[in-house]
Formats: sequence, structure tokens, C-alpha cells
Amino acid sequence: MKFDHGPAAETGDAAQKGDRHASGRIQEKWRRSLENHAASFALLVYSSAWLRHHEPAVFLATLLKSQQIDSYTPSQLLLDARRRGVEVLPVDVHVSTWDSAIEGPTTSAPVRLGFSLLNGMREDTSDRI
Repeated sequence: MKFDHGPAAETGDAAQKGDRHASGRIQEKWRRSLENHAASFALLVYSSAWLRHHEPAVFLATLLKSQQIDSYTPSQLLLDARRRGVEVLPVDVHVSTWDSAIEGPTTSAPVRLGFSLLNGMREDTSDRI
């Protein structure tokens, strides 16, 4: 990939100081940075897809715990997991913890929903339950 913006590429500070090679060095660093970012993202996407396909219960519990998702709501994740055969157990005051978790020794065990999914529930309150 070559970045070439014509005269605009030479209007930067380096060109004004007479260093015409600086523009090329900057473009090369930028290209490498983009390639590294793309490779890292591809690895993350592949790993997520593998986990979702082969270990859907682990995938669900991890996503519900991370709370880093902007594009999928917990209800969408639960629906997808159920379609994939994951047994999802509701919040239970006797068993649930703050985070959703796999309930059992195997990765194919059901996922027990955690108190963190309840609106208005605080972690310190769930600890007292």
C-alpha cells in the first residue's frame, strides 16, 4: 500500500524545512502501523469466532462479564447463545454471583446469569445477598 497525496503530502513541517525524505519515512511508519493494527484485529476476530463456535457458553459468560460491548445488548447475546444450544439459567439469590458464570465443571455447562445484569443492582448490595 502506498500513500500518495500529491503536493499535499509535502506541505508538512518536514517539507518546509527542506527534508523531502521525512514525508516518505512518515508514510512508511504509518503503513506499518496500519498493517500491525489490521493483523491484531484479524487475530482478535478469528479468536472470537472460534470461541463463539466451539465454546458458546464460555463466549457468552465472558462477553456478559466484560461489559465492553457497544453493539450487542445482553438480551441479543442471550438470544444468540440459546440458538446455539447454550442453557441459560436465571439470576438466583441462592446461587448467582455478581458476574454471569458457567455453572459446572465443563465448558458446556449452563450459564448462570449474574446480579450485574439487574438494573439498579450494585455490586456491594449483591455481596450482602
